[in-house]
Amino acid sequence: MKPKLIFYFVFLFSFTLEVKAQQDSALKAYYKYRKLYVHDLSHKINVSGLIVGAGNGFELRSKQNIRLRPNETGNIGLRFTHQWLTIGLSLRIKNLNPERRGTTNFLNIVANSYGKKWGGDAYYLSYKGHYITNSYVADLPQFLDSNTYPILPNLNTVYSGINGYYIFNHQKYSYRASFIRNEIQRKSAGSFLMMMSYSYFKLSSDTGFIPSSVIQNFLPESRINSGKFNSVSIMPGYAHTFVFAKNYFFTLSPSIGLMTQFQNYTINGLTVKGVQKGGSVIYPRGMARAALGYNSKKWYCGISAIVDNYIIQLPENDLLIYNIGNANIYAGFRIDVPKKLKRLSKKIDEYSPQHIIDEIIK
Repeated sequence: MKPKLIFYFVFLFSFTLEVKAQQDSALKAYYKYRKLYVHDLSHKINVSGLIVGAGNGFELRSKQNIRLRPNETGNIGLRFTHQWLTIGLSLRIKNLNPERRGTTNFLNIVANSYGKKWGGDAYYLSYKGHYITNSYVADLPQFLDSNTYPILPNLNTVYSGINGYYIFNHQKYSYRASFIRNEIQRKSAGSFLMMMSYSYFKLSSDTGFIPSSVIQNFLPESRINSGKFNSVSIMPGYAHTFVFAKNYFFTLSPSIGLMTQFQNYTINGLTVKGVQKGGSVIYPRGMARAALGYNSKKWYCGISAIVDNYIIQLPENDLLIYNIGNANIYAGFRIDVPKKLKRLSKKIDEYSPQHIIDEIIK
């Protein structure tokens, strides 16, 4: 080997070692400083019992408003969290008062991933069977006499989507401490967030969803029989956790932005694409998360909630608004990983979405 090649090889090898040493030093400094604000307990297994109450539904706003909801009460479940991975088992609570509100068949699949820097949600919610909650409809004689709500058993809705977000001040702030409780926020702190998302909303009904007794109050352009709505959003936001009495916390995290929406819906057999000829519109979108609870090294309890709001613009300033939301009441404790599962624990950490994203960015 020529002397010059040897020199270049030694220089490149030394340079690589120096860069690696600087990266390791910066990473050690990062975690040393982060420990002042966040106590990481993701190496343990969180075991949580929870009650989930749902708040999904949609509303048509015209000369008069009409609100529709599935008869979905919620779930009782057990959740296991380790590192970034959460696995849950749940038992569906039966439809309440099916004689008054009808019966809803539904399928709910929700996945969450909360990292130190990155996070995301994915969901698929399908419902068949809705009832109308407006008193001016429900108080009509035919419904008062039978003591029932107006029921639409053949109204189908599907909500699905993906949210991804980045936490800017991840050195001081933990989103995980409030929403999956595998970290503890030691001091009050906050962070700006940047969220991007894709969502899909579909509704269909053989007879529409406006009762004939009040259909004259809605413009012909708003009497939708079926529709598909795809939305792409970008939403800046901010999250802040207030820590008090050492282990108690309150978190508020609103995000507000804009979404581009592609509309395709049917009115009396005629297909309409958007409010204008192009088939797409831009409209505001808002989302909020909140949490209140107690979080210590051994156990935790509290309540958390999420509300996601979508606005669909129709002709003549009418609006179709749908909401995706739930509230969780939870209590749980932490245990060490059994020795037989420690190798699996390392693999789970190795394949975390945050590590994969960081590697792609590098």
